Amino acid sequence: MTADFKTLWRDSSLANRERKRLLAYIVEDITLVKLPDEGTTKIHVRFKAGKTETLTAQNPKTSAQQVKTQPEVLELIDKLIDAYMLSDCAAP
Repeated sequence: MTADFKTLWRDSSLANRERKRLLAYIVEDITLVKLPDEGTTKIHVRFKAGKTETLTAQNPKTSAQQVKTQPEVLELIDKLIDAYMLSDCAAP
């Protein structure tokens, strides 16, 4: 099965429930360790054969981070605010 795993996984005719079943055959458990200071999550995967693998993934941005004004825009506003009226700088 391990030799054909990639082929099986990429088979477009394979249903997602079958992919889940394939994972159940090879993965013993997965532990997630969120590291908020780094903005990442460590993913520790333990396979049934005994091998372990550690992956690192970026955490998604919070809604506040997604709508936060970019620093470049704030710098531009700071430069232009002296030359224009406040109403000219604000969005209508």
